[in-house]
Amino acid sequence: MLMTVREAATYLRCHTSTIYRLLRENQLPGVKIGNQWRIDTDILANHLGIESVSQDEANSKVPSIRR
Repeated sequence: MLMTVREAATYLRCHTSTIYRLLRENQLPGVKIGNQWRIDTDILANHLGIESVSQDEANSKVPSIRR
């Protein structure tokens, strides 16, 4: 499953600008699709040495956006 930068920032409890900086410096594994970054949850978990993130767990940590 792929996470957006915002989802990854929420999961890692940091600011989105931190995620962008880590991606640019190749300190965080990610892929750029068009002009948007995506982070694979399994690769992120492996990179950080933690258990894999389930889709439900990742989604539950992201606040809903009201429009």
